[in-house]
Amino acid sequence: MSLVVIDASAALSWILPSQATAAAEEFLSDHIADTFVAPHIFQWEAGNILLALEWRGLLAAGDLDTALAALDGLPVMLIEPLLPAAVAGLRPLAREGQISLFDAAYLQLAADFSCGLATRDGGLVRLAGLVGIDCFDLRGVSIP
Repeated sequence: MSLVVIDASAALSWILPSQATAAAEEFLSDHIADTFVAPHIFQWEAGNILLALEWRGLLAAGDLDTALAALDGLPVMLIEPLLPAAVAGLRPLAREGQISLFDAAYLQLAADFSCGLATRDGGLVRLAGLVGIDCFDLRGVSIP
């Protein structure tokens, strides 16, 4: 059993059929015994994405509650919130890598724990490779 940081895009690929990929399904079955960790922002970010999908008509209103319950049911250990100085410390990584502060938090957590990162975010996959973090690219082929 090992530790793996998962981001919101990884989680959504497991709970939304529209986001599912063969790579995400394979990763989940291969790593089901691992411990998944995420920064405390994980549920805020994933929940916000789900809400935005509903607003755009890509997620039925009745499906939002189901998706949020599935998100809450994922076995993800959330890490304590960062102090303001630590958040400020993420800015150079975000700026140089042209990623969001959210994504920088996932990447930094993987670096801090010396573990892999699972994501469907292409920018995060690219930057993880550049900074030497093992990355599980869950983009793969979409499942119809």
